[in-house]
Amino acid sequence: MEHKLTASDRLELLEELLKEIKREDLVSRLHQFVEDGEVTAPEEQPDAHEKRRLRAAIEIICDNVAKDWKRLVRKLGVSEVQIERIIVANPCNLHEQFTQSLLQWQRWKGRDAKASDLIKALRECHLNLVADTVEQKLKELNPETR
Repeated sequence: MEHKLTASDRLELLEELLKEIKREDLVSRLHQFVEDGEVTAPEEQPDAHEKRRLRAAIEIICDNVAKDWKRLVRKLGVSEVQIERIIVANPCNLHEQFTQSLLQWQRWKGRDAKASDLIKALRECHLNLVADTVEQKLKELNPETR
């Protein structure tokens, strides 16, 4: 990384090194990692203010949505395969399954991930009370209103 040979968006060197040591299993996992959208370039990430808003929204949503969490993440565009993979990775922890699903959505969307998208999806799932709670919290975080 110091020599700028690798970064979160440049994994060719890592892949080459894994192949050199004959770790095709890790090469396969690396490819899966990239395909799942786990790797995003820094310029594709939301800005710091939007990250703060997303973190607050995700925390409120995870604390207030229970049985409808899969419907919500499907509405956001998280695939069934990704949902199942998250469930398998966190078999006994519903809260963590939901949190990881929302974080997966955030990674997948990158810079396009917005708290307003979460609110819209909540409203489309008729979770208006949670949407109202998120909106109220985001108003408190808005630096223009301070």
